[in-house]
Amino acid sequence: MHDPNQIFKQTNDGFHPRPRPEIPIYIPLARRRDDHHPSAAHRHRENSEKREVQQQEMEFKGRCLCFLAMLLVVAGRLGTARGAGECGRVPVDRTALKLAPCAAATQNPRAAVPPSCCAQVRGIGRNPKCLCAVMLSNTARQAGVKPAVAMTIPKRCAIANRPIGYKCGPYTLP
Repeated sequence: MHDPNQIFKQTNDGFHPRPRPEIPIYIPLARRRDDHHPSAAHRHRENSEKREVQQQEMEFKGRCLCFLAMLLVVAGRLGTARGAGECGRVPVDRTALKLAPCAAATQNPRAAVPPSCCAQVRGIGRNPKCLCAVMLSNTARQAGVKPAVAMTIPKRCAIANRPIGYKCGPYTLP
């Protein structure tokens, strides 16, 4: 009627769990440190590796910020060169190439100034800063322009509204 493997037994007042036999429980007296709790050296190694990774990440972020700052500076200078130069959006050296017909007149103060040169100087001369920058530019210097002679071209072209007395570096427009 009763199965010895049955967990519950019937009593007069209902079902109650049958008592189980005592099973000895093994509890280790001492644990090895490596099993569940890392040693101090192991924790130190992990912490130093974490710090090293964090330091590398910070260095990378710092380099990125420096690179971005340099890009902003360069972009700012490029924007200035394109929009706020002495000759507006056109670079000074490119404007200096327009004065190619003036080559002989910029080297000899007694040389005749061709009408094509006077037309270019008249256009550029509307902005004295641009005219000055062009006459003192690297392109003009490489072409053999003598700045003291070049400053006389607006007067030699008889340009009425030229900027007389305008200071152009160490030179003054006559």
